[in-house]
Amino acid sequence: MKTTINVLGKVFGVVIKIIYAFLWQEKYLAIPGINSPVGILVGATGLPWANNVSDALSGFPISDFNVQSSSGVYPGEEKCKWEQAHSIWHEMSANGFMDLVLMCDYINKMTVFHYYE
Repeated sequence: MKTTINVLGKVFGVVIKIIYAFLWQEKYLAIPGINSPVGILVGATGLPWANNVSDALSGFPISDFNVQSSSGVYPGEEKCKWEQAHSIWHEMSANGFMDLVLMCDYINKMTVFHYYE
């Protein structure tokens, strides 16, 4: 049971980041107002919150506190993140992809361990 809860926490943590990223991917989800100045402000301001919630659920180690706090992650962030949604998509999808890799590694280690028992 503890293992199931652990895996579910990791899955939900990854899903939060991926869904958050896709909210600001302008070609797949055409959400009205998401590319407005207010929508972009909400997205950029919400990045650290989404990272903190996701990381708390997944329990993955934080290798870069700048990524978690969404500050100083890439050159030009002071302007780009606050003016267009595409940079929010890039930042969170990269972060979510890293957690996806960590989750797959975690599940692989569990299955290999049980396979050789």
